[in-house]
Amino acid sequence: MCSLFRQVDEQGSDSDIPATCAVTFGDEALPEEDSEESDEGSSLDNESQVQLNRFLHLRDVIPVRHTLSVPWNTAHERTKRIYLRKAQQCISAMLDVLVQENSQGLWTELCDRHAVCSESQVVVKGISEKETELLNAFAESYLNAQHCSTRRQIFSLMADKSSLKEMREFIQTVTSYRYSIARRHRMIHGRAATLPNQEKRRMRIEPVKLEHFVSFITSPRVIQDVPSFTPNVIRTMIPERIVQQYQQYCCETNFELMSMRTLQRVLAVCSSSVRKSLQGLDNFSASGVEAFDAVEKLVDKLVDCRSSA
Repeated sequence: MCSLFRQVDEQGSDSDIPATCAVTFGDEALPEEDSEESDEGSSLDNESQVQLNRFLHLRDVIPVRHTLSVPWNTAHERTKRIYLRKAQQCISAMLDVLVQENSQGLWTELCDRHAVCSESQVVVKGISEKETELLNAFAESYLNAQHCSTRRQIFSLMADKSSLKEMREFIQTVTSYRYSIARRHRMIHGRAATLPNQEKRRMRIEPVKLEHFVSFITSPRVIQDVPSFTPNVIRTMIPERIVQQYQQYCCETNFELMSMRTLQRVLAVCSSSVRKSLQGLDNFSASGVEAFDAVEKLVDKLVDCRSSA
């Protein structure tokens, strides 16, 4: 027998059910088969069932002794497994008659064609043809969206109007998470509302460390103010020397400092001039001999004034 379905749990086969006893699964009871007359009056009364049992007998398959007397949705799980196994045996026997060499291929192609037909022509109970077209257009717009946020906005249009099971009839790839997040989007932001772009900046440097270094480079040990009405500051050391002194200062105070490269970048951002003159001559000029030039010019003027007198 060709295996054409998923394997059903092998526990509890219908062959284990005696023909002379009453069998109960959950809330449903299967009729007793005390005699041939009672079988004809109960389970084999239907002529179609009689012919089916004859066919199964020819294929060496256990016949159908009873039919389900309760709705399928309310049947017990063990009862469902028995009838699923019996349906598997019946269909397998029929396919073996139609295609003796490759019944599995026939079943596979049949399932594929049914899936394609179901996908192209979705019909939901209780929905009109016009509503089906609108829902198909809605599903198409959802699947054409490239970004997840766009899909969430589109899905929020119908998330509260239909259940997850109904939406899966049109959008097979939707998950319970996407369904829930779309409903949440509608409640918080509104139906199909776009979210404003929020600029998020990551602070890679701890503010405490940055403030500690800035306070060091702005201290009188590192910079020197210029005379009034001159908007500029002058550093008394080159950036490399400032970084070295700061590292030594942090080691003495047991402060966790930033990396050397980060310190150099901070110094590059904080613009200032570097002093080039010598202490005592001119602290704010690049030329250290400017004072001597002024004295020399003054002497020349005095000589000229005396000679003219």
